Amino acid sequence: MIVAYFLVATGASASFPFVTLFLVQVIDAPPLSASLFFLSALPGPLLTVATGRLSDTIGERLTLARIAMFWVSCGWIAMALANSLSLALAISVIFLNLIGTIGAQLVVIYRITLDESGAGSVGSSTGMFRSAYSAGYVVGPIIGAAVASIGGLRIALGAAGVLFGLAALVVGGQRLPSLRHPYSDMNSSPKRQWIAPWVVSVLAFSVLTSIVMAGDGMKLTLLPLYVVTDLHLPIAALGSLFTASALIELAAMPLVGWVTDKVGLKAAAAAGFMVGTLDYGLLSISDRLWQLYLVQIIHTLVLGVLFTTGPLIVQRLAARSAIGYATSIYLSGQSVALPLGSAGAAFALVILGLPHAFIVPAAACAFSAITLSRLRIPLVSPAEQPH
Repeated sequence: MIVAYFLVATGASASFPFVTLFLVQVIDAPPLSASLFFLSALPGPLLTVATGRLSDTIGERLTLARIAMFWVSCGWIAMALANSLSLALAISVIFLNLIGTIGAQLVVIYRITLDESGAGSVGSSTGMFRSAYSAGYVVGPIIGAAVASIGGLRIALGAAGVLFGLAALVVGGQRLPSLRHPYSDMNSSPKRQWIAPWVVSVLAFSVLTSIVMAGDGMKLTLLPLYVVTDLHLPIAALGSLFTASALIELAAMPLVGWVTDKVGLKAAAAAGFMVGTLDYGLLSISDRLWQLYLVQIIHTLVLGVLFTTGPLIVQRLAARSAIGYATSIYLSGQSVALPLGSAGAAFALVILGLPHAFIVPAAACAFSAITLSRLRIPLVSPAEQPH
């Protein structure tokens, strides 16, 4: 499962950072139109929640993940052949919106595996699992930049499709029949599950993390344009920025997991959001490559909270039979962040320009940190509550 997670991360990081460049340089789309591309990810959250609930009901998480990987693989190969912005948008809507489903199912499968093995330090173990994703983000930008430099951006996007296809093949070789029980045992009615009190807490926390994650969507949209167009740096420099961040993530994810085990879920999350304020604040005044490296390093702590501490919080809040549903709500919130960040990028680009546009996510992170510190979220799962 860790190998599949690594391949998915490699495919994502070898493609997404180069999409806006592909649209502008290959398809000749205007930069403002290209910055709105990730609005095509709007259907993604609905699909992630729907497939998460489906996985809790039928229990076939591995099959669901494998189908989603093959579908996304076809999408990236089709994207590499696109010759217009409208076609690229259509491909993104139809094929790429299942990426959230892949992430949610792999996270849930790993959490169930941890529970069945009786692992004690769940935060640290989850951090180690997330490190496999970080390792993929180390390799992916290098592959993407190298392939784009040698064969062009079309070949780079096609290579991402191959990586997702390989991940599907790896998952297809897994045999985990125990995943159907007890997590697929929906003892309560569907109507009660949709409006259960824990859902409100999960939604509240997911909204705050979506606001923070929207900054990452803005950076994914605007940083490539800023580095290549404004600073006139080569594509290889852009790839090295993402690789540097992912290298630090290899250590940052286990560290964040360890800190979470020590200080608690809510405190770790609030601190991570405040680090985001520092991260984007520095980015808004950076005009040197070394400054961008520093920003990317700091950003790993924010990602550590979003991808290590965040899923643990929603899984603690959720009913035991609905952790797939809860995790999907959380990750769908992060999927909302991509189009939200894309829209924010277009607005900030027009009003503030680059790099000052990143003041917007800095303020958003501060808002989420303050709100979370004041929000009363019961971090005791329904199964642990006294009856």
